[in-house]
Amino acid sequence: MKSKGKKSSGVSGCLIIVILVLICAAVGLSMSGNANDMVDQYFSDDASEQISLEIKKKQVEQVDTVSFEGLDEDETKEAFYIVRLNHETDMNLNLVMNVKKASDGVDEALKLKVFDKTNNKILVDDSLRNLDDKVISQLKIGNASKKNDTRYEMTFYFDAGVDDRYENTPVEVEFKWYVDDEDQKNLLTAKTGEIIVILYAFIAAIVLLLLFFIFGRKYINPEVFKDVKKEQIEEKE
Repeated sequence: MKSKGKKSSGVSGCLIIVILVLICAAVGLSMSGNANDMVDQYFSDDASEQISLEIKKKQVEQVDTVSFEGLDEDETKEAFYIVRLNHETDMNLNLVMNVKKASDGVDEALKLKVFDKTNNKILVDDSLRNLDDKVISQLKIGNASKKNDTRYEMTFYFDAGVDDRYENTPVEVEFKWYVDDEDQKNLLTAKTGEIIVILYAFIAAIVLLLLFFIFGRKYINPEVFKDVKKEQIEEKE
């Protein structure tokens, strides 16, 4: 009787360990999300500086701000992005730049170059003053993978002759990616999110079955299992 109790306790312990492993796997997957996958796929040297953003259903825009203070004539400030658009139909991916802080005429002297590394194309290269509230639209074609990833390289720089007059001038620029209002309904849910939902549902089903097995066994008619075992023995004979 004691050995039977130990065996039952051992089985319950193993099942609990399995549940904990599955829960840890689900949490790890939800924490990693698409960002790590996108970085591993697209970046090498600048991966640690990369900012990954995603536009999808119920998340129709993404915003990030670049701010710095003290830029000499021979220095540059760079920011790297990869923006994933989850869609199946053709739609525009829009980027608007808003200058939040730029005093003492630095907005006229400081230049910003936005380079689309995915398509090897310079999107804009002009002063902050001219780029303030400027919208860049790129048509993204739907494909079988139901997503489009675009890599951006933002470079702030001065032309020659500026000297050090702006070395202590603060600059802040906001980048916002979004889709047109009529395209928002066509955005898709990220695949990683769907996988996580399925995994959580699977874990919940296992937990319910195990709880029933552990706490509900005494309510099961033992004669049912005796009849099954008897039939199995007769089949072997």
